[in-house]
Parts: sequence; C-alpha cells; structure tokens
Amino acid sequence: MAPSAHADFEDFFADLLDPAAWGTLFDPGFWDGSESASTLDFAALFNGDDLAAAAVADGLPGMAVDTDFADWFQTDFYLPLHAAMQDWIDSPFGSQVNDFINPLFAFGGACGLVCNGVDGTETDVDGGSGGWIFGDGGTGWSSTEDGVAGGAGGDGGWLGNGGDGGVGGAGADGGAGGAAGLFGNGGNGGDGGSGLDGLHAGVGGNGGDAGSSGDYFGSAGVGGNGGNGGNSVGDGGTGGAGGNGGVGGGNGGHGGTSVGANGTGGAGGDGGYGSGNGGNGGAVNGAGSVAGDGGTGGAGNFGTILGGGRAGGPGGAGGNGGDAIGDGSTAGNGGDGGTGGYGSALGSGGDGGIGGAGGNGGDATGDGSTAGNGGNGGNGGTSSTTSDGRNGGVGGNGGDGGAASGDHSSGGNGGNGGDGGISSLVGGGQDGGVGGNGGNGGAVSGANSVAGSGGTGGTGGITSPLSGGRDGGAGGHGGDGGVAEGEGSIAGAGGKGGDGGIGGMLGGGRNGGVGGNGGNGGDGVDGAAASHGGAGGAGGGVGLNASGQGGTGGVGGNGGASDGGVGGAGGSGGEGASSSGFGGAGGGGGGGGGAGTGGQGGDGGTGGNGGNGLTTGSDDAPRGTGGTGGTGGDADGGTGGVGGNGGNGGSGDLGSAGGVGGNGGDGGQVGPNGNGAGGNGGNGGGNSREPGATGGNGGADGTPGTPGTDGDATLNPAG
Repeated sequence: MAPSAHADFEDFFADLLDPAAWGTLFDPGFWDGSESASTLDFAALFNGDDLAAAAVADGLPGMAVDTDFADWFQTDFYLPLHAAMQDWIDSPFGSQVNDFINPLFAFGGACGLVCNGVDGTETDVDGGSGGWIFGDGGTGWSSTEDGVAGGAGGDGGWLGNGGDGGVGGAGADGGAGGAAGLFGNGGNGGDGGSGLDGLHAGVGGNGGDAGSSGDYFGSAGVGGNGGNGGNSVGDGGTGGAGGNGGVGGGNGGHGGTSVGANGTGGAGGDGGYGSGNGGNGGAVNGAGSVAGDGGTGGAGNFGTILGGGRAGGPGGAGGNGGDAIGDGSTAGNGGDGGTGGYGSALGSGGDGGIGGAGGNGGDATGDGSTAGNGGNGGNGGTSSTTSDGRNGGVGGNGGDGGAASGDHSSGGNGGNGGDGGISSLVGGGQDGGVGGNGGNGGAVSGANSVAGSGGTGGTGGITSPLSGGRDGGAGGHGGDGGVAEGEGSIAGAGGKGGDGGIGGMLGGGRNGGVGGNGGNGGDGVDGAAASHGGAGGAGGGVGLNASGQGGTGGVGGNGGASDGGVGGAGGSGGEGASSSGFGGAGGGGGGGGGAGTGGQGGDGGTGGNGGNGLTTGSDDAPRGTGGTGGTGGDADGGTGGVGGNGGNGGSGDLGSAGGVGGNGGDGGQVGPNGNGAGGNGGNGGGNSREPGATGGNGGADGTPGTPGTDGDATLNPAG
C-alpha cells in the first residue's frame, strides 16, 4: 500500500527542506536572546493535508487514533519515511548537505538536524542522540570488561528510533534502550552479562530497560534478558542467581548450577514487566543440596491508557524450579506466573490479559529427597478500571509439582490456579474471567513416601463490583493428586475446584459462575494408599436485581484407586449458589469412591446442596436441586465403599416450592467380606405453605440408604 502514498511523502520532503518553514531558525540572533528552539513552528513543517491524503490513498479515510490506524501509520507511513530519510543521510548529496548544516545545531546531545547518533565506545559508552529533526540514536557500547555495564542507547530525533543498549560485561547490567522522539520506535535494552563461575559463583546482570515509543506513534523496544548466574563446583558451593529481565518483556536469567555436597543452586531471575518469563532455578547434584527456585513472571502491559483498543498483555510464565540429585536433597519451587495486564487504565479497553502459568517444581532423586512445589498461576487482568469493560482475563494455570524418587521422599504440591480477572471495576462490563486450573501433584516412587496434592482452582472473576455486567467467570478445576508407588506410601489428594465468580454485586448482572470440578485423588500402586478427590467449587452468587440465577456447584473429584490398599474417597460436590431471582442453582454431584483391590473401596462423595430461591415466584419456578451422592468404590476381594449422601434441596420463598433432594449414591459392588451401603437421600427444600420436595433414594447396591425427608414447612410459616 505504501507506493500509493509516495507522492505525499515527496510533499513531506518538500516541506521539510523549505527554508521558509523554519522561520527565523537560521537568524544568527535567534539563539542569542531569551528565545529558544521552543518557539520553532513545527506545525509549519507539515501540511495536514499531506497526512490526510496519505491516509485516504491507503484506504483509511478516518484519522482516529485506534489500533488499525496505529498499525497503518507504522507500516505504511513511518517505516517508508524512515527508510527514505536514511537513504538521504547515506546519499552523497545528502552527506554534503548534512555535513554543512549539522555542525551548526550539534548541541544538547544531538548530532545536528538530520543525522544518526554515533555508537558508544569504551571511552564514551552511551550512544549519541539523533538529529533534532530526524535521526536514530546510536547503539550503546557492549562491554568487554568484567563488572562493567553496557552503554545506554541514544535517543532518537523528532522522527527517529532509539538506539539499542549495549550488552553488560560479566555479571554487569545491560544498557537501557534509547527513547524515540515524537514518532518512532524505542531501542531494545541490552542483555545482562553472565555471572562468573567459582565456588561461590557470581550473579548474572540485569537486562536493560526498553526505550519508550514515540510520543504520538511508535512501539516501545524490548527489554534485555537477564544474564545467567555462574556455576559452582565443590562442596558447600553456591550457584549465582540469574539477573532480572528488563522492563519491556525481558526474560529472567537462569540460576547457576552447583555440583557438590550441601551446595545451593542459584535462583532464576524475575521476568521484566511486559510479559517477561522468569528464569529457571539452578540444578544441584550432591547430598543435602538445595536447588534454586524459578523466577516470577513479569506482569503484562496494559492495552491502552485512554479509550478502547488492544487487550491487556499476558503475564509472563514463572520459571521452573531446579532439579536435585542426592540423598536428603531439595528441589526448587516453580516461580509464580505474572498478572495479566489491564485492557485499559481509563477507557473501555479490550479484554484483560491472561495470567501467566506457574512454573513446574523441580524433580528430586534420592532417599529422603523433597521435590519442588509448582508455582501459582498469575491472576487474569481487569478489562477496565473506570468504565464499561469487556471480559476479564483468564487466570493462569498452576505449575505441576515435581516428582520424587527414593524411600521416604516427598512429591511437590501443584500450584494454585490464578483468579479470573474483573470485567470492570466501575462500569457494566461483560463476563468475569475464568479461573485457572490447579497444577497436578508430583508422583513418588519409593517406600514410605508421600505424593504431592493437586493445587486449588482459581476463583472466577466477577463482572463488576458496582453495577451491570453479564456472567461471573467459572472457577478453575482442581489439580489431580500425585500417584504413589511403594509399600507404606500415600498418594496425593485432589485439589479443590475454584468457586464461581459473582454475576454483578450491587446491581444488574446475569448468572453466577459455575464452580470448578475437584481434582481426582492420586492412585496407590504396590501397596500404597490412594487418596481422596478434591471438593467441587461453590457456584457464584448474583447481585441485586440480577436477571439470572446463581451458579451450579462443581463436581467433586473421584477418589484414587488402590492396588492392595484402600480406595480413596470421592470429593464433595460444590454448593449451588442462592439466587435473587426465582430459582437457586443445583449442587454439584459428589465424586465416586476409588476402587480397592484386596481391600476396601473408597466412599462416594457427598452431593452439594442446592441453592435457595430468594424472591417470591411461581410454584413452577425451579429451586436448587441437591447434588447426587457419589458412588462407592468397588472392592475386589474386600468391602465395597459406602455411597455418598445426596445433597439437600434448596428452600423456596413464601408460596413457592422447595428444591428436590439429591439421590444417595450407590454402594460399592459386593465383595466376599461384606458390601457397601447406599448413601442417604438428601432432604427436600423447605417452604412456607407446602411440604418440601421428596428426599432422594438410597443407594441400590448393598444395604439401602435412608430416603431423605420432605422439606420442613415450618421454615417460613404462612403469614
């Protein structure tokens, strides 16, 4: 599309080189008095019709500053103009003109009017600034000396890019990128230098910050990466920590390793603001050693400051924890994910940014060793802080716990999922963000060991604390518990599901978010005990005058199966939320019990209670139904598990029917040593004038469960 605007660029050059446009700039007395360059009439340099004509020629009749126009300006206007000006600087004729004019204006750090700044050197490390009108900043010097930082990039001219920062020497910081002028792109930050090796190794340098974009149009640079920490060899040694990433999305450096007894690995550096990833922790190899933790991910950029536009940037991922080898060693924990960016700080904005994933915990090998825990997921970003927003950002998933191998070892727990973002802090908004899933627990292999538990799911985001909005975000699912293998070992429990988000708080809104499902309990192998499933998350409530109903509770996780032991119990179902409308939401079903081989099957989980209806309505309007109890686990050669009890039905308001109680779960299949009893049915919900709904039936297999009672009519006596 650029060639169609070529004639308009020629008009631009004609304006730029017209001496009349510069007024009294070349008057020798101009610089002697109190007047300064601030009186220069930059508006006269460009005819507004030139920009408008270029936009129309490329099919963009509107001049609004939105995402499409910003992309057009960068691709079809600025970059061709920048290339043409660089051609002018490099041309023989342009060089003659510039060599004559630029020395007259080489002050204030600028190289002149139209020129590129000089690159930094060992004696003058920072790059020079570009020309007043046009020119790129020079590149900062990349250090060749240990402990000496790289030079900063020079600033661009009025039209020009900032220079890149230089790389830091060993263990030193990288230089910052130069800033652009009115129009242009910021320079990239320089990378930090790696730390020096040694028994107590050096830390990595921090990455340089990115240069800022042009005041009106342009893109910011990319932050420099942190340097890796130095490595250590020898008993009692320490690996160096990784450097932090620079602002603008620089990644954190990795921690240094340690080889030797009782050594310590270096921690990973944190990611820079703008979606930088955290560095990995340093691994260790030696008895009693401790590995480094992963670095934290950087927060995401905001989409825009004013008005609508881009979505918030994603949070950076947390770094993984370092692995550990050796008896009694400890692996590193995963770093937490970064928070998603705002869609807009002051306007309607786009969606909130996605939260970064938590890093995985490090694995551990050796008797008595401990694996690392997974990092927590970052929270989803808010769409807008002041006005009607869009959707809240999705929470990041928690990292998985590390696995452990060896007798008396411990697996790492899964990280928790990040919470879903809010749609709008003040205005109506749309949907709350979905909560992130919890990470899975780490497995263990070895006698008398304990596997890691699953992480908790993140809570769903609310639509708006004040008014309006649509649906609350769903809760994240709980992580599964880790598998255990070995006599006397115990599997990890499933993580709880996250609660659903509220569908508006003070007014408006629609439905509450659905609760997340609980994670499954870990299986037991070779005589290890299985574990129970996680509870389902509660359904999200609703605000005043909501048009929908509360969220349904999440399903409980299934208990783990056991080979030679007791099966795990199923998790309880989540509670259904009450409603300000006619009907409450149903409770989640209980999880099934795990099967037991040669032992006892696990008990089924209890069903969640149904939500209450709070506003008078018709008898036909549904009330929350209690969740069904989980099925008891089967037993091959043992006793079947007991079925879970059904949840109670929700109560109705004056003159309206209560909810149906949930059915009790079936007992486990019959074994030679007995049978599993059925679960009791849930009670019907109470109301004011009529008996509540019938309770659920007992389980079919084994001894029948007790049916639930009818709802109590005295809860709300007729007036």
